Amino acid sequence: MALFTLSAAGLASTSLLLLVLYFAYTVVYNLFFHPLRNFPGPILHRATRLTYLYRTMRGKMPFAILPMHDRYGPVVRIAPDQLAFLDLAAWKDIYGRRNDLLKGAPVGDGDHDELLKSAHGAAGVDELSKDPRFYHIDGVDESILSESRANHARLRRQLLPGFSDRAMREQAPMIEKYVTLLVQRLREIATAPAQKSADMLCWYSWTTFDIIGDLAFGEAFGYLASGDNDGKQPWIDALTAVYTGPAVVFCKLVSITGYVFPVLARLFPAMAAHNQGGIDKIRRRMALPERRPDLIQGLVDKNDQDWDSSLTIQQIAGTAGIVVLAGAETTTKLITATTYFLLKNPEALARATAEVRGAFKSADDITLMSATPTTIPYVLACLNESLRRYPPAGVGLPRVTPPGGAMIAGVFVPENTAVAVWQLAMNHAEQYWEAPYEFRPERFLDEGKTKYAKDRTEAMQPFSVGPRNCIGRNMAYAEARLVIAQVLYNFDLTLAEPEKADSLNWLNQNAYVIWDTPPMRVFLKEASKKPSEAEKV
Repeated sequence: MALFTLSAAGLASTSLLLLVLYFAYTVVYNLFFHPLRNFPGPILHRATRLTYLYRTMRGKMPFAILPMHDRYGPVVRIAPDQLAFLDLAAWKDIYGRRNDLLKGAPVGDGDHDELLKSAHGAAGVDELSKDPRFYHIDGVDESILSESRANHARLRRQLLPGFSDRAMREQAPMIEKYVTLLVQRLREIATAPAQKSADMLCWYSWTTFDIIGDLAFGEAFGYLASGDNDGKQPWIDALTAVYTGPAVVFCKLVSITGYVFPVLARLFPAMAAHNQGGIDKIRRRMALPERRPDLIQGLVDKNDQDWDSSLTIQQIAGTAGIVVLAGAETTTKLITATTYFLLKNPEALARATAEVRGAFKSADDITLMSATPTTIPYVLACLNESLRRYPPAGVGLPRVTPPGGAMIAGVFVPENTAVAVWQLAMNHAEQYWEAPYEFRPERFLDEGKTKYAKDRTEAMQPFSVGPRNCIGRNMAYAEARLVIAQVLYNFDLTLAEPEKADSLNWLNQNAYVIWDTPPMRVFLKEASKKPSEAEKV
Protein backbone atom coordinates (compact mmCIF):
# COMPACT_ATOMS: atom_id res chain seq x y z
CA MET A 1 0.00 0.00 0.00
CA ALA A 2 2.87 2.38 0.84
CA LEU A 3 4.48 1.58 -2.50
CA PHE A 4 1.20 2.33 -4.26
CA THR A 5 0.84 5.63 -2.35
CA LEU A 6 4.42 6.59 -3.18
CA SER A 7 3.89 5.75 -6.82
CA ALA A 8 0.69 7.78 -6.93
CA ALA A 9 2.45 10.73 -5.31
CA GLY A 10 5.36 10.38 -7.69
CA LEU A 11 3.01 10.22 -10.65
CA ALA A 12 1.25 13.37 -9.47
CA SER A 13 4.56 15.17 -8.99
CA THR A 14 5.79 14.09 -12.39
CA SER A 15 2.56 15.18 -14.05
CA LEU A 16 2.76 18.57 -12.35
CA LEU A 17 6.39 18.99 -13.41
CA LEU A 18 5.55 18.09 -17.00
CA LEU A 19 2.68 20.56 -16.95
CA VAL A 20 4.95 23.33 -15.66
CA LEU A 21 7.59 22.50 -18.26
CA TYR A 22 5.01 22.48 -21.04
CA PHE A 23 3.66 25.84 -19.91
CA ALA A 24 7.19 27.27 -19.77
CA TYR A 25 7.93 25.88 -23.23
CA THR A 26 4.73 27.44 -24.59
CA VAL A 27 5.60 30.83 -23.12
CA VAL A 28 9.13 30.75 -24.51
CA TYR A 29 7.89 29.63 -27.93
CA ASN A 30 5.16 32.29 -28.07
CA LEU A 31 7.54 35.08 -27.10
CA PHE A 32 10.61 34.17 -29.14
CA PHE A 33 9.78 31.64 -31.88
CA HIS A 34 6.10 32.10 -32.82
CA PRO A 35 5.42 33.49 -36.33
CA LEU A 36 3.82 36.54 -34.64
CA ARG A 37 6.77 37.15 -32.30
CA ASN A 38 7.61 40.52 -33.88
CA PHE A 39 4.13 42.02 -33.46
CA PRO A 40 3.85 44.32 -30.41
CA GLY A 41 1.47 43.82 -27.52
CA PRO A 42 1.31 43.32 -23.74
CA ILE A 43 3.73 40.59 -22.72
CA LEU A 44 1.10 38.58 -20.85
CA HIS A 45 -1.10 38.56 -23.95
CA ARG A 46 1.79 37.56 -26.20
CA ALA A 47 3.03 34.86 -23.84
CA THR A 48 -0.15 32.93 -23.15
CA ARG A 49 -3.77 32.82 -24.23
CA LEU A 50 -4.87 32.68 -20.59
CA THR A 51 -4.82 36.47 -20.23
CA TYR A 52 -7.07 36.92 -23.24
CA LEU A 53 -9.43 34.24 -21.90
CA TYR A 54 -9.49 35.82 -18.45
CA ARG A 55 -10.40 39.27 -19.73
CA THR A 56 -12.94 37.84 -22.18
CA MET A 57 -14.72 35.84 -19.50
CA ARG A 58 -14.93 38.93 -17.28
CA GLY A 59 -16.46 40.90 -20.14
CA LYS A 60 -13.59 43.41 -20.12
CA MET A 61 -11.66 42.55 -23.27
CA PRO A 62 -13.38 45.08 -25.59
CA PHE A 63 -12.43 47.91 -23.23
CA ALA A 64 -8.76 46.89 -23.18
CA ILE A 65 -8.22 47.06 -26.94
CA LEU A 66 -8.11 50.84 -27.51
CA PRO A 67 -5.56 51.47 -24.70
CA MET A 68 -3.44 48.72 -26.28
CA HIS A 69 -3.63 50.47 -29.67
CA ASP A 70 -2.77 53.79 -28.04
CA ARG A 71 0.37 52.23 -26.60
CA TYR A 72 1.48 49.74 -29.26
CA GLY A 73 0.08 51.12 -32.53
CA PRO A 74 -2.51 50.12 -35.15
CA VAL A 75 -1.65 46.40 -35.01
CA VAL A 76 -1.57 44.69 -31.61
CA ARG A 77 -0.97 41.08 -30.67
CA ILE A 78 -3.76 40.43 -28.16
CA ALA A 79 -3.17 36.66 -27.90
CA PRO A 80 -0.35 34.39 -29.08
CA ASP A 81 -2.13 33.75 -32.41
CA GLN A 82 -4.44 36.76 -32.60
CA LEU A 83 -4.07 40.35 -33.87
CA ALA A 84 -6.29 43.40 -33.47
CA PHE A 85 -6.28 46.13 -36.14
CA LEU A 86 -7.13 49.83 -35.81
CA ASP A 87 -6.92 50.89 -39.45
CA LEU A 88 -9.66 51.86 -41.90
CA ALA A 89 -8.20 49.59 -44.58
CA ALA A 90 -8.49 46.61 -42.23
CA TRP A 91 -12.29 46.60 -42.55
CA LYS A 92 -12.15 45.63 -46.21
CA ASP A 93 -8.97 43.55 -45.96
CA ILE A 94 -10.35 41.36 -43.14
CA TYR A 95 -14.06 41.19 -43.92
CA GLY A 96 -14.30 42.02 -47.61
CA ARG A 97 -13.97 39.89 -50.71
CA ARG A 98 -10.51 39.91 -52.25
CA ASN A 99 -8.68 38.33 -55.15
CA ASP A 100 -5.10 38.56 -53.92
CA LEU A 101 -5.01 35.78 -51.34
CA LEU A 102 -2.35 33.10 -51.66
CA LYS A 103 -3.92 29.78 -52.59
CA GLY A 104 -3.32 26.09 -52.64
CA ALA A 105 -1.08 25.46 -49.62
CA PRO A 106 -2.20 22.84 -47.08
CA VAL A 107 -3.66 24.23 -43.89
CA GLY A 108 -2.20 21.77 -41.41
CA ASP A 109 -3.29 19.00 -39.08
CA GLY A 110 -5.45 18.78 -35.98
CA ASP A 111 -9.14 19.38 -35.26
CA HIS A 112 -8.87 23.16 -35.51
CA ASP A 113 -6.98 22.94 -38.78
CA GLU A 114 -9.49 20.45 -40.18
CA LEU A 115 -12.20 23.00 -39.51
CA LEU A 116 -10.09 25.61 -41.29
CA LYS A 117 -9.67 23.29 -44.27
CA SER A 118 -13.44 22.97 -44.50
CA ALA A 119 -13.90 26.71 -44.16
CA HIS A 120 -11.22 27.68 -46.68
CA GLY A 121 -11.84 24.97 -49.25
CA ALA A 122 -9.21 22.97 -51.07
CA ALA A 123 -8.73 25.45 -53.92
CA GLY A 124 -8.25 28.60 -51.88
CA VAL A 125 -10.60 31.43 -50.96
CA ASP A 126 -11.59 34.95 -51.91
CA GLU A 127 -12.25 36.00 -48.31
CA LEU A 128 -10.86 35.25 -44.89
CA SER A 129 -12.79 32.45 -43.18
CA LYS A 130 -14.51 32.88 -39.86
CA ASP A 131 -12.52 31.64 -36.87
CA PRO A 132 -14.14 28.29 -35.98
CA ARG A 133 -13.13 28.68 -32.33
CA PHE A 134 -15.43 31.70 -32.12
CA TYR A 135 -18.31 30.58 -34.35
CA HIS A 136 -18.38 26.78 -34.39
CA ILE A 137 -20.08 24.56 -31.80
CA ASP A 138 -19.24 20.87 -32.04
CA GLY A 139 -22.31 18.71 -32.47
CA VAL A 140 -24.53 21.64 -33.49
CA ASP A 141 -25.63 22.01 -37.12
CA GLU A 142 -24.03 24.95 -38.88
CA SER A 143 -26.19 28.02 -39.48
CA ILE A 144 -25.75 31.15 -41.56
CA LEU A 145 -23.55 32.47 -38.74
CA SER A 146 -20.98 29.68 -38.99
CA GLU A 147 -21.37 28.13 -42.44
CA SER A 148 -18.51 27.84 -44.91
CA ARG A 149 -18.12 30.43 -47.65
CA ALA A 150 -20.05 28.48 -50.30
CA ASN A 151 -22.89 27.31 -48.05
CA HIS A 152 -23.22 30.77 -46.51
CA ALA A 153 -23.68 32.30 -49.96
CA ARG A 154 -26.47 29.80 -50.75
CA LEU A 155 -28.21 30.38 -47.43
CA ARG A 156 -27.96 34.13 -47.89
CA ARG A 157 -29.46 33.95 -51.37
CA GLN A 158 -32.41 32.03 -49.96
CA LEU A 159 -32.88 34.58 -47.18
CA LEU A 160 -32.43 37.75 -49.27
CA PRO A 161 -36.01 37.92 -50.62
CA GLY A 162 -37.29 38.20 -47.05
CA PHE A 163 -35.09 41.27 -46.44
CA SER A 164 -35.81 43.11 -49.70
CA ASP A 165 -37.52 46.51 -49.87
CA ARG A 166 -40.60 44.86 -51.33
CA ALA A 167 -40.73 42.32 -48.50
CA MET A 168 -40.34 45.11 -45.93
CA ARG A 169 -43.34 46.93 -47.37
CA GLU A 170 -45.35 43.73 -47.16
CA GLN A 171 -44.11 43.08 -43.62
CA ALA A 172 -44.91 46.61 -42.45
CA PRO A 173 -48.41 45.84 -41.05
CA MET A 174 -47.01 42.92 -39.04
CA ILE A 175 -44.28 45.11 -37.56
CA GLU A 176 -46.53 48.10 -36.90
CA LYS A 177 -49.12 46.12 -34.95
CA TYR A 178 -46.51 45.17 -32.35
CA VAL A 179 -45.22 48.73 -32.05
CA THR A 180 -48.82 49.87 -31.58
CA LEU A 181 -49.18 47.26 -28.85
CA LEU A 182 -45.97 48.53 -27.24
CA VAL A 183 -47.39 52.06 -27.09
CA GLN A 184 -50.64 50.69 -25.65
CA ARG A 185 -48.82 48.80 -22.88
CA LEU A 186 -46.59 51.76 -22.08
CA ARG A 187 -49.66 53.99 -21.88
CA GLU A 188 -51.11 51.63 -19.27
CA ILE A 189 -48.02 52.28 -17.15
CA ALA A 190 -48.05 56.04 -17.82
CA THR A 191 -51.71 56.40 -16.78
CA ALA A 192 -51.67 54.03 -13.81
CA PRO A 193 -53.01 55.61 -10.56
CA ALA A 194 -49.76 54.91 -8.76
CA GLN A 195 -46.66 56.10 -10.57
CA LYS A 196 -44.26 53.34 -11.47
CA SER A 197 -41.31 53.13 -13.74
CA ALA A 198 -40.98 51.02 -16.86
CA ASP A 199 -37.94 48.96 -17.73
CA MET A 200 -37.49 50.08 -21.32
CA LEU A 201 -34.92 47.38 -22.01
CA CYS A 202 -37.56 44.82 -21.14
CA TRP A 203 -40.35 46.42 -23.20
CA TYR A 204 -38.14 47.04 -26.21
CA SER A 205 -36.89 43.47 -26.01
CA TRP A 206 -40.41 42.08 -25.92
CA THR A 207 -41.32 44.23 -28.93
CA THR A 208 -38.39 43.25 -31.12
CA PHE A 209 -38.66 39.56 -30.25
CA ASP A 210 -42.40 39.50 -30.91
CA ILE A 211 -41.76 41.14 -34.27
CA ILE A 212 -38.91 38.89 -35.31
CA GLY A 213 -40.68 35.82 -33.92
CA ASP A 214 -43.62 36.50 -36.21
CA LEU A 215 -41.32 37.18 -39.17
CA ALA A 216 -39.07 34.16 -38.59
CA PHE A 217 -41.31 31.53 -36.98
CA GLY A 218 -44.73 32.65 -38.14
CA GLU A 219 -45.88 33.30 -34.58
CA ALA A 220 -45.09 35.89 -31.93
CA PHE A 221 -43.65 34.94 -28.59
CA GLY A 222 -46.53 36.77 -26.91
CA TYR A 223 -44.31 38.82 -24.61
CA LEU A 224 -46.02 42.18 -25.24
CA ALA A 225 -49.48 40.72 -24.75
CA SER A 226 -48.70 38.88 -21.54
CA GLY A 227 -45.84 40.92 -20.10
CA ASP A 228 -46.30 42.35 -16.63
CA ASN A 229 -43.25 44.62 -16.51
CA ASP A 230 -41.19 42.16 -14.46
CA GLY A 231 -38.65 41.38 -17.15
CA LYS A 232 -39.32 37.65 -17.56
CA GLN A 233 -38.40 36.34 -21.01
CA PRO A 234 -37.36 32.68 -20.71
CA TRP A 235 -37.04 31.82 -24.41
CA ILE A 236 -35.05 34.98 -25.09
CA ASP A 237 -32.72 34.34 -22.15
CA ALA A 238 -32.20 30.74 -23.22
CA LEU A 239 -31.46 31.69 -26.83
CA THR A 240 -29.02 34.39 -25.78
CA ALA A 241 -27.24 32.03 -23.39
CA VAL A 242 -26.92 29.29 -26.02
CA TYR A 243 -25.16 31.55 -28.52
CA THR A 244 -23.55 34.38 -26.55
CA GLY A 245 -23.38 33.39 -22.87
CA PRO A 246 -19.94 33.68 -21.20
CA ALA A 247 -19.77 29.94 -20.45
CA VAL A 248 -20.51 29.06 -24.08
CA VAL A 249 -17.93 31.59 -25.30
CA PHE A 250 -15.31 30.05 -23.02
CA CYS A 251 -16.07 26.52 -24.21
CA LYS A 252 -15.77 27.63 -27.83
CA LEU A 253 -12.53 29.53 -27.31
CA VAL A 254 -10.86 26.50 -25.70
CA SER A 255 -12.47 24.09 -28.18
CA ILE A 256 -14.31 21.88 -25.69
CA THR A 257 -17.92 22.36 -26.82
CA GLY A 258 -17.97 18.81 -28.21
CA TYR A 259 -17.31 17.46 -24.71
CA VAL A 260 -19.31 19.94 -22.64
CA PHE A 261 -22.54 20.40 -24.60
CA PRO A 262 -23.67 16.75 -24.49
CA VAL A 263 -23.17 16.80 -20.72
CA LEU A 264 -25.04 20.08 -20.33
CA ALA A 265 -27.91 18.75 -22.44
CA ARG A 266 -28.30 15.91 -19.95
CA LEU A 267 -27.82 18.02 -16.84
CA PHE A 268 -30.06 20.86 -18.02
CA PRO A 269 -33.14 19.57 -19.84
CA ALA A 270 -34.12 23.20 -20.47
CA MET A 271 -31.42 23.38 -23.17
CA ALA A 272 -32.91 20.44 -25.04
CA ALA A 273 -36.40 21.84 -24.49
CA HIS A 274 -35.28 25.17 -25.93
CA ASN A 275 -33.85 23.52 -29.03
CA GLN A 276 -36.94 21.38 -29.47
CA GLY A 277 -39.09 24.48 -29.04
CA GLY A 278 -37.38 26.11 -32.01
CA ILE A 279 -37.89 22.99 -34.12
CA ASP A 280 -41.57 22.85 -33.13
CA LYS A 281 -42.03 26.49 -34.13
CA ILE A 282 -40.46 25.84 -37.52
CA ARG A 283 -42.66 22.78 -38.08
CA ARG A 284 -45.76 24.88 -37.39
CA ARG A 285 -44.45 27.61 -39.71
CA MET A 286 -43.78 25.10 -42.51
CA ALA A 287 -47.26 23.63 -42.07
CA LEU A 288 -48.96 26.94 -42.87
CA PRO A 289 -50.90 26.55 -46.14
CA GLU A 290 -50.28 30.06 -47.43
CA ARG A 291 -47.03 31.78 -48.39
CA ARG A 292 -46.02 34.55 -46.00
CA PRO A 293 -43.90 37.62 -46.80
CA ASP A 294 -41.63 36.76 -43.88
CA LEU A 295 -37.91 36.27 -43.42
CA ILE A 296 -37.60 32.53 -43.99
CA GLN A 297 -39.99 31.78 -46.84
CA GLY A 298 -36.93 31.26 -49.02
CA LEU A 299 -35.55 28.66 -46.63
CA VAL A 300 -38.88 26.89 -46.50
CA ASP A 301 -39.09 26.81 -50.27
CA LYS A 302 -35.57 25.31 -50.55
CA ASN A 303 -35.52 26.51 -54.13
CA ASP A 304 -31.77 26.94 -54.51
CA GLN A 305 -30.80 24.47 -57.21
CA ASP A 306 -27.13 24.68 -56.20
CA TRP A 307 -27.81 23.23 -52.77
CA ASP A 308 -26.26 19.78 -52.66
CA SER A 309 -28.87 18.37 -50.31
CA SER A 310 -32.08 19.50 -48.67
CA LEU A 311 -31.84 21.53 -45.50
CA THR A 312 -32.66 19.57 -42.38
CA ILE A 313 -35.29 20.82 -39.99
CA GLN A 314 -32.47 21.42 -37.51
CA GLN A 315 -30.59 23.60 -39.98
CA ILE A 316 -33.67 25.65 -40.77
CA ALA A 317 -34.49 26.03 -37.06
CA GLY A 318 -30.88 26.93 -36.28
CA THR A 319 -30.74 29.60 -38.96
CA ALA A 320 -34.14 30.94 -37.89
CA GLY A 321 -32.85 31.11 -34.32
CA ILE A 322 -29.82 33.12 -35.47
CA VAL A 323 -32.11 35.44 -37.44
CA VAL A 324 -34.23 35.92 -34.30
CA LEU A 325 -31.23 36.61 -32.07
CA ALA A 326 -29.41 38.90 -34.51
CA GLY A 327 -32.57 40.68 -35.57
CA ALA A 328 -34.04 41.25 -32.13
CA GLU A 329 -31.27 41.37 -29.55
CA THR A 330 -29.10 43.83 -31.46
CA THR A 331 -32.06 46.07 -32.36
CA THR A 332 -33.10 46.05 -28.72
CA LYS A 333 -29.64 47.25 -27.70
CA LEU A 334 -29.76 50.03 -30.28
CA ILE A 335 -33.19 51.34 -29.28
CA THR A 336 -32.46 51.11 -25.55
CA ALA A 337 -29.11 52.87 -25.89
CA THR A 338 -30.63 55.62 -28.04
CA THR A 339 -33.33 56.23 -25.43
CA TYR A 340 -30.66 56.39 -22.72
CA PHE A 341 -28.42 58.80 -24.63
CA LEU A 342 -31.37 61.07 -25.39
CA LEU A 343 -32.44 61.14 -21.75
CA LYS A 344 -28.87 61.94 -20.70
CA ASN A 345 -28.62 64.75 -23.26
CA PRO A 346 -31.65 67.05 -22.79
CA GLU A 347 -30.89 69.24 -25.84
CA ALA A 348 -30.77 66.19 -28.10
CA LEU A 349 -33.98 64.84 -26.54
CA ALA A 350 -35.79 68.15 -27.05
CA ARG A 351 -34.67 68.37 -30.68
CA ALA A 352 -35.58 64.75 -31.51
CA THR A 353 -38.96 65.09 -29.81
CA ALA A 354 -39.74 68.35 -31.62
CA GLU A 355 -38.74 66.79 -34.93
CA VAL A 356 -41.04 63.79 -34.48
CA ARG A 357 -44.02 65.78 -33.22
CA GLY A 358 -43.56 68.31 -36.00
CA ALA A 359 -43.26 65.72 -38.76
CA PHE A 360 -46.47 63.81 -38.01
CA LYS A 361 -50.01 65.02 -37.34
CA SER A 362 -50.98 61.94 -35.37
CA ALA A 363 -49.50 58.71 -34.10
CA ASP A 364 -51.38 56.86 -36.84
CA ASP A 365 -49.28 58.71 -39.40
CA ILE A 366 -46.08 57.18 -38.04
CA THR A 367 -45.53 54.01 -40.01
CA LEU A 368 -42.60 51.91 -41.12
CA MET A 369 -42.72 53.61 -44.51
CA SER A 370 -43.27 57.19 -43.25
CA ALA A 371 -40.63 57.27 -40.51
CA THR A 372 -37.84 57.70 -43.05
CA PRO A 373 -34.41 59.36 -42.97
CA THR A 374 -35.99 62.24 -44.88
CA THR A 375 -38.86 62.88 -42.47
CA ILE A 376 -36.89 62.42 -39.24
CA PRO A 377 -33.19 62.93 -40.12
CA TYR A 378 -32.17 63.95 -36.60
CA VAL A 379 -33.63 60.74 -35.14
CA LEU A 380 -31.54 58.78 -37.65
CA ALA A 381 -28.47 60.79 -36.60
CA CYS A 382 -29.20 59.87 -32.97
CA LEU A 383 -29.42 56.20 -33.93
CA ASN A 384 -26.10 56.40 -35.76
CA GLU A 385 -24.42 58.16 -32.87
CA SER A 386 -25.78 55.49 -30.51
CA LEU A 387 -24.37 52.79 -32.78
CA ARG A 388 -21.02 54.54 -32.58
CA ARG A 389 -21.00 54.93 -28.82
CA TYR A 390 -22.65 51.57 -28.12
CA PRO A 391 -22.17 49.13 -31.02
CA PRO A 392 -24.40 46.06 -30.45
CA ALA A 393 -21.31 43.85 -30.82
CA GLY A 394 -18.37 45.68 -29.27
CA VAL A 395 -16.04 42.71 -29.70
CA GLY A 396 -13.81 41.91 -32.62
CA LEU A 397 -15.36 39.31 -34.92
CA PRO A 398 -12.34 37.15 -35.81
CA ARG A 399 -11.38 35.86 -39.22
CA VAL A 400 -8.44 33.57 -39.97
CA THR A 401 -5.71 34.21 -42.51
CA PRO A 402 -5.49 31.54 -45.25
CA PRO A 403 -2.61 29.25 -46.19
CA GLY A 404 0.39 31.37 -47.15
CA GLY A 405 -0.82 34.35 -45.13
CA ALA A 406 -2.33 37.64 -46.31
CA MET A 407 -1.66 41.36 -46.45
CA ILE A 408 -3.88 43.34 -44.07
CA ALA A 409 -3.72 47.13 -43.93
CA GLY A 410 -0.27 47.01 -45.53
CA VAL A 411 1.08 44.44 -43.05
CA PHE A 412 1.86 40.82 -43.90
CA VAL A 413 0.15 38.43 -41.49
CA PRO A 414 1.21 34.75 -41.37
CA GLU A 415 -1.29 31.98 -42.01
CA ASN A 416 -3.71 30.66 -39.38
CA THR A 417 -3.73 33.98 -37.51
CA ALA A 418 -6.99 35.26 -36.05
CA VAL A 419 -7.49 38.89 -37.04
CA ALA A 420 -10.24 41.39 -36.25
CA VAL A 421 -11.26 45.02 -36.03
CA TRP A 422 -12.75 45.74 -32.60
CA GLN A 423 -15.73 48.05 -33.07
CA LEU A 424 -15.68 49.65 -29.63
CA ALA A 425 -12.05 50.66 -30.12
CA MET A 426 -12.54 51.88 -33.71
CA ASN A 427 -15.60 53.93 -32.73
CA HIS A 428 -13.73 55.82 -30.00
CA ALA A 429 -10.30 56.31 -31.54
CA GLU A 430 -9.30 59.97 -31.40
CA GLN A 431 -7.63 59.80 -34.81
CA TYR A 432 -11.03 59.10 -36.37
CA TRP A 433 -13.47 61.07 -34.22
CA GLU A 434 -13.85 64.52 -32.70
CA ALA A 435 -14.91 64.28 -29.03
CA PRO A 436 -15.25 60.49 -29.31
CA TYR A 437 -16.76 59.98 -25.84
CA GLU A 438 -19.49 62.59 -26.24
CA PHE A 439 -22.95 62.11 -27.76
CA ARG A 440 -22.97 64.37 -30.82
CA PRO A 441 -25.64 63.31 -33.36
CA GLU A 442 -24.84 66.41 -35.46
CA ARG A 443 -21.68 64.71 -36.69
CA PHE A 444 -23.90 62.59 -38.95
CA LEU A 445 -25.75 65.58 -40.44
CA ASP A 446 -24.68 68.08 -43.10
CA GLU A 447 -24.68 70.82 -40.47
CA GLY A 448 -21.85 69.07 -38.64
CA LYS A 449 -19.49 68.59 -41.56
CA THR A 450 -17.43 71.66 -40.65
CA LYS A 451 -17.32 71.21 -36.89
CA TYR A 452 -16.70 67.49 -37.21
CA ALA A 453 -14.51 67.60 -40.30
CA LYS A 454 -12.04 65.33 -38.51
CA ASP A 455 -14.60 62.52 -38.25
CA ARG A 456 -14.14 59.47 -40.47
CA THR A 457 -17.64 58.05 -40.46
CA GLU A 458 -16.48 55.08 -42.54
CA ALA A 459 -14.61 53.90 -39.44
CA MET A 460 -17.97 52.93 -37.94
CA GLN A 461 -19.22 49.64 -39.39
CA PRO A 462 -21.80 48.28 -36.91
CA PHE A 463 -23.21 45.92 -39.53
CA SER A 464 -19.75 44.82 -40.72
CA VAL A 465 -18.69 44.89 -44.37
CA GLY A 466 -18.24 42.43 -47.21
CA PRO A 467 -20.23 39.37 -48.28
CA ARG A 468 -21.06 38.40 -44.69
CA ASN A 469 -22.29 41.77 -43.53
CA CYS A 470 -25.60 41.97 -41.69
CA ILE A 471 -28.42 41.04 -44.02
CA GLY A 472 -30.97 42.84 -41.83
CA ARG A 473 -29.38 46.31 -41.76
CA ASN A 474 -32.26 48.14 -43.48
CA MET A 475 -34.86 46.39 -41.35
CA ALA A 476 -32.99 47.23 -38.14
CA TYR A 477 -32.86 50.92 -39.04
CA ALA A 478 -36.52 51.02 -40.13
CA GLU A 479 -37.72 49.25 -36.99
CA ALA A 480 -35.60 51.45 -34.72
CA ARG A 481 -36.83 54.66 -36.37
CA LEU A 482 -40.44 53.51 -36.00
CA VAL A 483 -40.13 52.59 -32.32
CA ILE A 484 -38.22 55.73 -31.30
CA ALA A 485 -40.62 57.95 -33.26
CA GLN A 486 -43.71 56.39 -31.68
CA VAL A 487 -42.28 56.56 -28.16
CA LEU A 488 -41.17 60.20 -28.50
CA TYR A 489 -44.47 61.20 -30.09
CA ASN A 490 -46.65 59.61 -27.42
CA PHE A 491 -44.65 60.09 -24.22
CA ASP A 492 -42.45 62.43 -22.24
CA LEU A 493 -39.71 60.37 -20.61
CA THR A 494 -37.34 60.90 -17.69
CA LEU A 495 -34.84 58.53 -16.13
CA ALA A 496 -36.40 56.93 -13.06
CA GLU A 497 -33.22 57.21 -11.03
CA PRO A 498 -31.15 59.99 -12.60
CA GLU A 499 -28.86 60.30 -9.59
CA LYS A 500 -28.14 56.56 -9.75
CA ALA A 501 -27.57 56.73 -13.47
CA ASP A 502 -25.09 59.57 -12.92
CA SER A 503 -23.16 57.75 -10.21
CA LEU A 504 -23.17 54.20 -11.57
CA ASN A 505 -23.53 54.99 -15.30
CA TRP A 506 -25.78 52.66 -17.29
CA LEU A 507 -22.98 52.33 -19.83
CA ASN A 508 -20.76 50.64 -17.25
CA GLN A 509 -21.54 47.17 -18.58
CA ASN A 510 -19.68 43.99 -19.34
CA ALA A 511 -19.31 43.09 -23.02
CA TYR A 512 -19.12 39.48 -24.12
CA VAL A 513 -20.26 38.71 -27.68
CA ILE A 514 -23.00 41.26 -27.01
CA TRP A 515 -23.51 43.57 -24.05
CA ASP A 516 -24.71 42.30 -20.69
CA THR A 517 -27.28 45.08 -20.61
CA PRO A 518 -28.85 46.07 -17.27
CA PRO A 519 -32.43 47.40 -16.92
CA MET A 520 -33.02 50.98 -18.01
CA ARG A 521 -35.95 52.33 -16.04
CA VAL A 522 -37.85 55.49 -16.96
CA PHE A 523 -40.95 57.37 -15.88
CA LEU A 524 -43.51 57.83 -18.64
CA LYS A 525 -45.98 60.67 -19.01
CA GLU A 526 -48.47 61.01 -21.81
CA ALA A 527 -47.32 63.74 -24.16
CA SER A 528 -49.27 66.99 -24.17
CA LYS A 529 -51.36 67.63 -27.25
CA LYS A 530 -49.82 69.82 -29.90
CA PRO A 531 -51.64 73.11 -30.57
CA SER A 532 -52.84 71.82 -33.94
CA GLU A 533 -54.45 68.81 -32.24
CA ALA A 534 -56.01 70.87 -29.44
CA GLU A 535 -57.70 73.12 -32.01
CA LYS A 536 -59.48 70.09 -33.50
CA VAL A 537 -61.16 69.18 -30.20
